[in-house]
Amino acid sequence: MMELLGAQIFPVMCADVGLVPMQAADRQTLLARLALGPTLTLIVGRWTRFDVAATTDWQTRRVQLEFIEGIDADWADALRERVTRGHVVFVPRSVAQLVREVLESASTDATAVAPEPSQLTHMLLSINTEHNSTELSPTGTVTRAIVERMRDEVFGLDAEQTTARLRESLITEIASVLFDAPLKLEILQGNSRDTWFRPWPAQVIRPELGATPADAFASANGVPLVDVLKVGSYIVDQMRSCTQLRFGRSELIDAGATESAVDYCIREMSSPLGSFRSNLRRDRRRGPIEQQRYTMTRFPFLRMPDDSVVVLRYQWVVDRFFGSMLYWPTFVGLPGFQPPGTADPGSVAEAFSDGMNHVFERSVGEGLTNLVNNSRLATRLVTEPELQETWAARRGETPSACDWVVVVGKLCVVVDATNHHLDATLAQALGTVDDYSAEIEATFSNPNEKFDQLGKTMDRLAESGFREFGLARNPVFAPLIVVPDGGLPNTPTTDLDLQLRSQPNLGRFNGQMYPPAVVTLSMLQLLEGVAESFGRNPFYPDVFEVINAWRRASMMPPGTTLDKIVDSRLPARPIPKRILRAHTAMNAQLASPPPDGI
Repeated sequence: MMELLGAQIFPVMCADVGLVPMQAADRQTLLARLALGPTLTLIVGRWTRFDVAATTDWQTRRVQLEFIEGIDADWADALRERVTRGHVVFVPRSVAQLVREVLESASTDATAVAPEPSQLTHMLLSINTEHNSTELSPTGTVTRAIVERMRDEVFGLDAEQTTARLRESLITEIASVLFDAPLKLEILQGNSRDTWFRPWPAQVIRPELGATPADAFASANGVPLVDVLKVGSYIVDQMRSCTQLRFGRSELIDAGATESAVDYCIREMSSPLGSFRSNLRRDRRRGPIEQQRYTMTRFPFLRMPDDSVVVLRYQWVVDRFFGSMLYWPTFVGLPGFQPPGTADPGSVAEAFSDGMNHVFERSVGEGLTNLVNNSRLATRLVTEPELQETWAARRGETPSACDWVVVVGKLCVVVDATNHHLDATLAQALGTVDDYSAEIEATFSNPNEKFDQLGKTMDRLAESGFREFGLARNPVFAPLIVVPDGGLPNTPTTDLDLQLRSQPNLGRFNGQMYPPAVVTLSMLQLLEGVAESFGRNPFYPDVFEVINAWRRASMMPPGTTLDKIVDSRLPARPIPKRILRAHTAMNAQLASPPPDGI
């Protein structure tokens, strides 16, 4: 906490600029006088520029300062000074809640007035305050005295109380990390190309799924995936170049989209205001709305009476077209799907779900291969089939093994992949500590799950790995579990919680093992880019030295994140070349008409 205070980068609160927070009822009253269209345009237009900056040139401070220049109020100078020092007004969760409140309460009457920037900023700072206020700090501001009181309170807890407090904080922390994660277009499009348009892995043999996952999408949704993505590509390009927020049917068709693809996007990705308001009321009945976003990520467009659509957030649009959300309409549309999210055994839907697990494992395997090939220190990547073949005691037996082992001198990195996204309740901070515990146990610590598989692999490696795979005789293990970007995020707190939960499964390796950790696909691709760009340069640390430093730091409070280790030791966060090649191929495929051979 003292380290956080020292960084001095916080959301700006009303108290920071001398304002009294506007309560929810007051915001509702004000919004009822403001016109829906101009209010959304002002908020979402600036938010689009903020999102684009956050994933391209990082000039988010400039975007916020430009917005502040339009504020005519006596507190504007204090706000400008805060933002100049690095504090933030545009916190994604707060802006999302303001968009939600605009959809709920703004007027569609022709006599309604356009908003002033000062009004929207006051509401936004009020939501920041609402999100960050506590019993110790009703204003949401953080001072050294408040942090010291928090520290004293924590130091007064015993081990069991401390663990309970830590797990209570995880519910909000996990949802916040998932909400705030930036989505880089080049990476999303590259991953989308590799995921949907490459042939299925060899393990997928169900003919109803077609030659590629994109064929399964077309079968489930009645429209070719490439046609849908052409619509998304045009919209995203227009938003990035000129911050266009409204798109009509005829404009999209004139830009090269098919009518069926435009119909699909309007039907599946947008919602009219009346339906939106019904869904948002249902969200409020579910629980606190601070972290709820799934209604708006599923429908990132507001549908107008003329069937034109208005963007609600740039990143939601990018994710809806090119991110993991393409999975669900495919899974739901295939024979055998059973609400709310299961499939009949042996059905086409189940085969699709299993097939996408193999696709995920292929992506992880290619990333690890690239890491090893570009490392000065790694000497071997051992795959699951190699482990099983070596350890098969008798014909017909398949021993338990993890997916990959990387030999790096005395370090042995043991890797398993699980294509598991967090449950929607946990991803939106609607779950309880018990819900979180059940999720973690089912995925990681129950018998035959990830910790168990890693432990059995490390037992065999410790016994004979030096002879079979060239390990050191007393290796130090670093167990890693790769999850998708919508899975459990890695933070110092989740890292510590996994350390505690893994003890029954892996405690026998204490002294010979770094604590186990989750690695999201984005984290793995960050390491892949680091290995490609700096791996052969002796002036920079090897990628496995970076991993070693990260896992060593996790053993000492307060821990740290992988990206902070990378930023402290390397000059950049490069994108892997294979992702950039896939991104280029995707852009060529989405050109109208595509070049020959695509």
